[in-house]
Amino acid sequence: MLFFIDESGHDHGEAPYEVLAAVAVSERDLWNLIQAVRSAEIEFFGIHFSEVGVEFKGKKLLKNKTFRHARQGPPIEPARRRDLVREFLLKGWREA
Repeated sequence: MLFFIDESGHDHGEAPYEVLAAVAVSERDLWNLIQAVRSAEIEFFGIHFSEVGVEFKGKKLLKNKTFRHARQGPPIEPARRRDLVREFLLKGWREA
């Protein structure tokens, strides 16, 4: 078994939630997990984070500001939200 442990949001200030996760993965299932994570990146963000030099951090997504902005308007249809996120990530990468 391989164990992946990560923490995110442990700043005790900005993030409204803290995340501590551990995942146990059998060595024979590791490639399936990697493929599932990469597929989820495309499904939800429209791009692999490695393409734009971004490391996925729950702490960035769980800030109070994120939830406050999300409540300002009606929900965005998933495909449109994915396209907007992809363009945002690409713009940040081009301007860096």
